[in-house]
Amino acid sequence: MSDPVRCALIGCGPMGAAAARELVLSWPRQGEPLQLTLVDRDARRLRALAAALPASAGVAVEAHHGDAAHHPTQQLLAEQTVLATALSWVDAAPALDLTLEHGLRLVGIGRPPADPRTELSGRASVSGASIVVGAGLEPGLTEILARRLARDLDVGGTVHSYCGGVPRAPRPPMHHVSWYGTRMTIDARPTYQFRGGVLRRVERFSGVEMVDVPGLGSLEAFHDGLSPYVGADAVLGSLADYTAKTLRWRGYADRVRLLAEIGLLGELPVQTIDGPVRPRALLDAILAPHISPQHGDTDVTVLAVQSSGTSGGTPSNRSTVTIAETDPVTGVTGMGRLTGAVHAAAIRAACGLGAGVHYAHEVLVDGKADALLERFLATGISVTEHSDAWLTRSQPGHGVTEDRDE
Repeated sequence: MSDPVRCALIGCGPMGAAAARELVLSWPRQGEPLQLTLVDRDARRLRALAAALPASAGVAVEAHHGDAAHHPTQQLLAEQTVLATALSWVDAAPALDLTLEHGLRLVGIGRPPADPRTELSGRASVSGASIVVGAGLEPGLTEILARRLARDLDVGGTVHSYCGGVPRAPRPPMHHVSWYGTRMTIDARPTYQFRGGVLRRVERFSGVEMVDVPGLGSLEAFHDGLSPYVGADAVLGSLADYTAKTLRWRGYADRVRLLAEIGLLGELPVQTIDGPVRPRALLDAILAPHISPQHGDTDVTVLAVQSSGTSGGTPSNRSTVTIAETDPVTGVTGMGRLTGAVHAAAIRAACGLGAGVHYAHEVLVDGKADALLERFLATGISVTEHSDAWLTRSQPGHGVTEDRDE
């Protein structure tokens, strides 16, 4: 038997736990065995995950209580075949620095604030490091499926994607549940779309339209998710128009814009009769009990991608709709199931990659993308392919706001 692949999965929260479970269940039964080391700063969470993972003849699981920023943990990480971070881009910084310093492999799900290829390629080439960026849901699966449809279009086609996890039973005031933390992801950040083949900044939460999802109802979609570096891809960069919108229950974008307008997203302290208060900290504290998961909460995560244009000169309209719900047996959310599957697939693929910065939508292409959809179907996730325009959208004047360039 060959030497095992040594993988350290850093971060054992909901997304990390889902990735660990998927790695154990989907690791090839033939060939190299897997030595999976779970790493987390929370000892209780770490032990719970290690005990809950299913047994597999080809996978050995260990638990390491530690912090990737500390020397003892760094010594362990430096010995791995691949590091996998189920963390935000900021929280994954110590593992990224270690990767670049020692020429390791790293696969992360975090959203980078800029183009990581521009930022990191030089250092990766010098050390021999191999980094896979965006191996999650968004960025990640959104671009993988968009590219899968776009590759069959002639130059100048369009792709629109709609992605979001919503509670099956929404409750006020936000009609939203945060499945991985109590701070809502509503901070100001650059948001983009391709229009006329040009990358343009647009206002976050603008471009609102209503989308009918079979079995769920009408959801609201708004500009939010497109990563600017996708334009460098030979396939996605050939599109005339490309948007990536987030899905929520109706009214979400208006609520967030109102919070911003009255100053409750501000990070600078304001003076009150009780002393200085940071508005965002106050808002987070007030919203936490309303958006934290409660007993009985289940999610539905939807990713719909639509392409239109011509293929070989013939009109072509296609769509792929993926719907994942909370697993009733394991309790893993639909978002976790999708994220975990992409992360696990990228970890397997990373073992054969050379030095440099790679995007998940470049790594999980063609047969690997098809295999990912087959894996979804095998685990009870709904995947439907349509040869027409799947989405039903609301008409202007029915709560739709036009796209606004910044």
